[in-house]
Amino acid sequence: MKSNSAIDDTSTSTDYHNHCQGTLHHSAPVTQRPISAFHDKFTRVFSYMEEYQQRADRLSAAISINDSRLAREDNKINKGMAQLI
Repeated sequence: MKSNSAIDDTSTSTDYHNHCQGTLHHSAPVTQRPISAFHDKFTRVFSYMEEYQQRADRLSAAISINDSRLAREDNKINKGMAQLI
């Protein structure tokens, strides 16, 4: 039975290259594009990553504070129950 993938097992790397040629939105081949062309995109993605890291850090801090508050309340309850026994 033949594979449903876009490239079957008998294709060569040239076939794959030719198949993927149209997926680059008619841009220059990757080998001819300077790495500096990606600098702006990399900088933007990196700034998004930093922002999400800061959000995750703030969320972790808030969770930690809440966990501490709940633990303190549990200790008060346990102390009260221990005095009843």
